[in-house]
Amino acid sequence: MFKANPTARPAEMRFMREIGRRLRYLPHSIKLKPYPGGILVSWEDNETESFRTLGPSGPDYHVVLHDDNCVNAETALLHDKAALPSEVVPCSCRQQFSRQSRRMCLFIGPSHTSTYYPMIALNGDRAFYRVPSDRVSPGSYESVENLSQ
Repeated sequence: MFKANPTARPAEMRFMREIGRRLRYLPHSIKLKPYPGGILVSWEDNETESFRTLGPSGPDYHVVLHDDNCVNAETALLHDKAALPSEVVPCSCRQQFSRQSRRMCLFIGPSHTSTYYPMIALNGDRAFYRVPSDRVSPGSYESVENLSQ
């Protein structure tokens, strides 16, 4: 009945490959851990360890540590364009960049009275942010430390 345009097929295939690539780098298993004087953020992605060890250190991830009072954070789940280290995040929350081979960031000096959560995305155009469900306060480090004694 209807036939697809023959020139649309290659474009569709490129689009599907790009979606697959972006999903491969989508962060998951995000962990927040209180750390002396800060918060340690770590995550995994769907890239296999063999590819990580064979190639260069992989792409960069953009990690933004939002305060619970940040109103801009969860409304923007799409990383529109690659960020530069010299740029300021629109909400002025803390940011760091991490190579895929590391998959972690240590944020030093956040307020002990605030609660934080990270948003992590591949540092590229049109990448998806991932947001963990849990939030952590640097002040909770003292309670974690007391429990371990």
